[in-house]
Amino acid sequence: MTSLAAELHLLAGLGAMTLGAATLHREPRRSRNRLFALLCAAMGLWNIGYGALTGLQLSSRITDAIYLLGSCATAPLACHLAATLSGSRRLSRLTVPIAYALAGGLWLSSWMVPPDWYAQWSLTALLLLGLILMVTLGMLLVHASSLRRGAERNAYMLLVVAGAIAAAGGLSDFLPRGTSAIPKLGPVAVLLFLLMMSAILSRQRFFDVHRFVARAVGFLAAGASIALVLYAVGQLTGHRFVFLFLVVLVVLAIAGSMGRILKATVSSLVRPEDSVLRALTDVSRRLPAARSPDEVRIALESARGALPGDARVALWLSRPERDLFEPFFNGGGSTGLRGVEAASPLPLILRQERLPITRAFLEVEARGGRPAAGEALKQLEAAGAELMVPVMDGDELAGWVEIGGGSPRAYVTGKMASAFLSIGGHALAGLRRLEALDVARRRGALAAVGEMSASLAHEIRNPVGAIQGAAQVLAEESDPRRTREMLDVILEESGRLGRVLGGILEDARPAATRREPVDLAQLAQTVLRSAAAAGLGMNTSLEVASSTPLIQGDPDQLHSAFMNLVRNAREAAGSRGTLRIVIAPAEPRSVSIRFEDNGPGIPDDRRGELFHPFRSTRAEGTGLGLAHVDRIVKDHGGRIEVGGRAGDGATFTIVLPNEGGGP
Repeated sequence: MTSLAAELHLLAGLGAMTLGAATLHREPRRSRNRLFALLCAAMGLWNIGYGALTGLQLSSRITDAIYLLGSCATAPLACHLAATLSGSRRLSRLTVPIAYALAGGLWLSSWMVPPDWYAQWSLTALLLLGLILMVTLGMLLVHASSLRRGAERNAYMLLVVAGAIAAAGGLSDFLPRGTSAIPKLGPVAVLLFLLMMSAILSRQRFFDVHRFVARAVGFLAAGASIALVLYAVGQLTGHRFVFLFLVVLVVLAIAGSMGRILKATVSSLVRPEDSVLRALTDVSRRLPAARSPDEVRIALESARGALPGDARVALWLSRPERDLFEPFFNGGGSTGLRGVEAASPLPLILRQERLPITRAFLEVEARGGRPAAGEALKQLEAAGAELMVPVMDGDELAGWVEIGGGSPRAYVTGKMASAFLSIGGHALAGLRRLEALDVARRRGALAAVGEMSASLAHEIRNPVGAIQGAAQVLAEESDPRRTREMLDVILEESGRLGRVLGGILEDARPAATRREPVDLAQLAQTVLRSAAAAGLGMNTSLEVASSTPLIQGDPDQLHSAFMNLVRNAREAAGSRGTLRIVIAPAEPRSVSIRFEDNGPGIPDDRRGELFHPFRSTRAEGTGLGLAHVDRIVKDHGGRIEVGGRAGDGATFTIVLPNEGGGP
């Protein structure tokens, strides 16, 4: 055996150990992964021990025992793994113990074989281990033949071919070669088999092993190309370090692009991209722009229509309030499930995996004895589905996309699952966005109702206060004239209260304000009298220019505006403060009503927000009075101006147009 062959065995052993550790680290809870890790460890011991014995000349009784342990354990472990993958428990109970017993006896006998009998023992080991491996390949072949045509069957058939090559190559190492230079192909065959087995275990969810083959071929092609380049450069430059170093730098710079090109080329040859995936990608791109749940359903229907045959696509979403999952969309036929409890096996498996699951995946999991896998498989079969793609919302399962019906099993692939994973995620995001917009609209409507209610309460407070004040005066008044005056206040304010309550819709729609001639002087006197009756009395004066015309307006709304300004003046200046009201013509064809008080005035930095709702300079204020005044004035086509300085009183001037109000 040459040193190159010894190096190959050592590399194969290290590669086997690495593959086993990686597979076990990925999913240690699966029994097949644990068996594969043990198989890799056995093959690693076999190859590393054989390389150490022949290449490094580390022969000893212990080294021989370790090497033979690995070689003898490989066959029964392969048989055990094949039995687990095939799912035949009766066959497993019969063949696996026999395989372990034969291999164990063979290994124990190796301790007692005289050197002269080693050739006969090797031939016996070749026959026994070969028989176990033949049974193993037969189990895999029978299982592959029992499967329906599709990716799963193709993957197992490919595994049978790789297993046959590995068995032939590995067993050939036991054949005596004498002085012949025939190389031992065991390391290459072992690595080929382990790589295929690793691909099956890592991709058994969809069995799209063609992607692994494409990557492997692309990787080997890239490696061969780089090796040829380096060999040619070495031949031309005499293996000079500087030139080789420069070539390596160039290769590293372009290796990524070369790898992508080679991988894409091989992938297109192994399995060309079809129009279905392109159509599903287009659907995924359209979903974020959906403007209603119906548009989301239309997009999902187009995704269903992109699938061949009588395929069915359903989107299930969580209903936390009912602790259920229910279909939001179901296109292409009815699903066999109406509602799935959140704690049932199917959602449990989807929540644990966080990855798409297929019927084949659940069958393998059920054969491996995984709890809940069998019940989840029954639910999937009841739904008539082939593929379930979970839709996650953070760490929570928000739902899943169900694909079934007449969809060919050839389309149950990793790429198809990735496409529906994107569709499900975008559908959920779109529905959540629409739900958030609907909540925002509802909150906006509630805020508007709240503001209107607060404004209404503010308006009711003024006449109710006037009525209450007048009633208190009546309770102690004996002067008939004064009694009559208070009764007029009560009648007037109760009438205004009725009009406010009856005109709530008009208040919400200011454009519907009624118009009639209004005498502003008389209106101001009424306001001052109502304010005094409501306990808002202060030193007031009213000045009206003789040429002041009537205006067209709504007397109730103007009364409300004036009353709010009087109330503000009273609250600012106090009962001993003064309020001066001046009514006079203004240009052009307008009338001004100025309210001047001697209160503390308004700070400059607060004037910009005086007429905003719920903005008040007083802790007990509602911030609605001046906003209400501003709206009424604007509804009448006028404007309101703020004057005065902080510490020197405030001035509010209302300017209303005089359009046909009178002379």
